[in-house]
Amino acid sequence: MLPESHTSPLVSRRSVTFGLGAMALAGLPPQGARSASPNRIRIGDIAVTALSDGHFELPSAAFSPWPKEASTHPLYVGAYAWLIEAGNRRMLVDTGSGNTLRGKHPNTGYLPMALARAGVTPDQVTDIIITHMHADHIGGLMHGEVAAYPNAMLHLCELEWRYWAAPERPQLVAPAQRPLANLIAGLMDRMAYRIAVHRSNGDIGSGVWLEDAPGHTPGHQIVHIASGTQSLLLLGDVLISGTLQFAQPNIRYVLDDDPEQAALTRTGLFDRITADEILFAATHLIDGGPHRLEKTAVSGYRAQKTQTF
Repeated sequence: MLPESHTSPLVSRRSVTFGLGAMALAGLPPQGARSASPNRIRIGDIAVTALSDGHFELPSAAFSPWPKEASTHPLYVGAYAWLIEAGNRRMLVDTGSGNTLRGKHPNTGYLPMALARAGVTPDQVTDIIITHMHADHIGGLMHGEVAAYPNAMLHLCELEWRYWAAPERPQLVAPAQRPLANLIAGLMDRMAYRIAVHRSNGDIGSGVWLEDAPGHTPGHQIVHIASGTQSLLLLGDVLISGTLQFAQPNIRYVLDDDPEQAALTRTGLFDRITADEILFAATHLIDGGPHRLEKTAVSGYRAQKTQTF
């Protein structure tokens, strides 16, 4: 049975006192964007396509404690969004970085090309699910001054919305998060979408619902897709580095708002995924998924990519 949904639809950003952000989306894809064919899986009657937005290289200092046996070279992590096609709905899970991070992370901003290769135009996207409001997940929402996906309803957690909309947020976050908070705060005035904020776990129909998964941010959520006897979990930023955090789920990431809660959420979901044998994918895995997970002989886990994507 699907969890109870508590949803407040907002007809436009003008009807509320705070918005999400103005994110510039490059008119042309970055040079060097990958040209691989889309990765698609079927979950019953639902098609799910992994869309690469590029990749990041993260310093070892972003994680603690750093394993003694691990190399201190920068970690390569992926950057994925997903297209869910269910009936006449085309739902996009996150929107990539757009132009917001390309100065520091030049290998980002590829999502428009990936979506085009999947045969979908921006005006065909009916819904956008935001796992959380970090720049690499919402940076592609705007194309200059207009919505990049003009016909989409935006779905997000009310707690996440209110957290980042608070004017004092940049002064309240930890120093490591301040540049990110300032970036988001500077992009909060020109959001132009119909919005549905979900006060708790929200059923958005067509076999898709949202589940609370706090820690990385207060209102971070994952996406549960189910059709027939099949399920897939899209974990967002529940984990950042598969290289580190499968083996040691308690390893913290510098941008986790509540590192202890993030570790509890991660371990709880890993236990659930292994016990129920659920397929999963995550934004920053090197491959967009899907994967299966198993416990190891010690306290960690091991992921294995399936052959179905």
